[in-house]
Amino acid sequence: LIEIEKNWSYQNTEFIIKEFIKKNKTKFVNLGGPMRLILTGSSKGPSLSDIFYILGKKNILKKINNFLIKLNHVI
Repeated sequence: LIEIEKNWSYQNTEFIIKEFIKKNKTKFVNLGGPMRLILTGSSKGPSLSDIFYILGKKNILKKINNFLIKLNHVI
């Protein structure tokens, strides 16, 4: 969902998060904390929409991919 998104406005980052939650039939609590930790290294901080917008699409994808690479080495 992040990779194909072309409109990286603040309002649209909120939509991306809500759409991901809806498509995956999950709750924000299952996404927010872990994603914030992956992106910032902290479980506390600004809203996920703020983090998405401030870091930008390229940095977010890089951080998620780095996390997945590390996770694959652990498993």
